[in-house]
Amino acid sequence: MVKTRELKPEEKGGIVALLNNNFKNAQIARQMKLPDSTVRSFIKKYKKTGNIENLPRPGRPPIATQRQKRLLIREVMKNRRAPLRELTANVGLNVTTTTASNYLHEAGIKSHVAAKKPFISDENQKKRLIWCKEHINWNISEWNNIIWSDESSVEIGESSRRELVWRKVGERYNLNCLRPTFKSGRKSVMVWGCFVSNRLGPLVICEEGRMNSDDYIKILNDHLKEFKAAIETEFGNTLIFQDDNAKIHTSKKTREWKEKNRIISMPWPAQSPDLNPIENLWKILKDRIQQRKPFPKTVQQLKIALKEEWSKLESNSLSNLINSMPKRVRMVIEEKGGHTKY
Repeated sequence: MVKTRELKPEEKGGIVALLNNNFKNAQIARQMKLPDSTVRSFIKKYKKTGNIENLPRPGRPPIATQRQKRLLIREVMKNRRAPLRELTANVGLNVTTTTASNYLHEAGIKSHVAAKKPFISDENQKKRLIWCKEHINWNISEWNNIIWSDESSVEIGESSRRELVWRKVGERYNLNCLRPTFKSGRKSVMVWGCFVSNRLGPLVICEEGRMNSDDYIKILNDHLKEFKAAIETEFGNTLIFQDDNAKIHTSKKTREWKEKNRIISMPWPAQSPDLNPIENLWKILKDRIQQRKPFPKTVQQLKIALKEEWSKLESNSLSNLINSMPKRVRMVIEEKGGHTKY
């Protein structure tokens, strides 16, 4: 079936004028520089109705006006986490949630699980920006000289409540589309790990689940020192140690131990997990734990699984994470110290 385009009012008037002057359809089409099919279709409707306006289309008329749709979109952009039924009620739109959802989809707005990102204060956002500007010209060999470290917790059958948010394509990491994460006191298996370049360091199970400065110093003394010494011998240069600004990492006891053992610490901006590639390593590790069959159902089984999956992490995965560091730094600068996709 050939589709005809919508005629402008002045075109319709021109066709009628020529028709009244006994012009043939083909002549009108040539004169108006319009397709023959379009002219024939219009003249047929005109002769039938005597009206130049379009005939009403068959089927159910739209439930919502364009203005109501705009109001719904505006309401969604203001309340991205609100249920759709509540949003339609707020604008007085009496439609089903399916219909309202279709309106939003037409505007490119869909419901997605909110990305989890830590809250960044204004002060720390400035510090992140400064840090990245200081490291913008670092090359991969310099990033390969850092021992990246962190603690992480893994829960058995972790299934935190998903938070949905309304957003358009490209808005995943917009501040008002994120689900901020904060420190949690829930019980879990805590681990400490590290890596440098494409070399995987030890994974330490923190038996108590919580750590103080003494616990942290013991991990560094029993595991980091040996690993660091071995890699420095292999690489032939002194490595820099990275840990974040957690209290146990920056306490007086920990600082004194690092100085005594000649551990050079990298200055680190607070609230910057997206700049630490080991965070992505934790995600890989947790994903593999979730995929295990049978899934670990006890704390002891989880500890064993963590050790096994850590040992299987590939060296090329580590290299890829290090190679991403220049891009991470650039993205933080582009976001003026704000969130990035990492």
